[in-house]
Amino acid sequence: MLSSVLKSETAALMNITIMRAFGAIRKILRKQADMTEKLKAIQQKITEHDVQLKGIYDAIENILDEAAAQRSWQNRERVGYNSK
Repeated sequence: MLSSVLKSETAALMNITIMRAFGAIRKILRKQADMTEKLKAIQQKITEHDVQLKGIYDAIENILDEAAAQRSWQNRERVGYNSK
């Protein structure tokens, strides 16, 4: 505030420097807000992908369980009448 009240050239340069510093800070904060939005979007996509991958893993597990059940049924010991 003092730099804007004083009439010297040094005070005017200091005032300009302070205003540039505030402008740079505002620019950094704006970039940080953009980065925060991008990170939230990435996190949302990762969450969606996790759900999709879980569905895929469950489907694969079901297929493997069905295949194992089918193999155990086909390779079972036969009982009953033999016509040899």
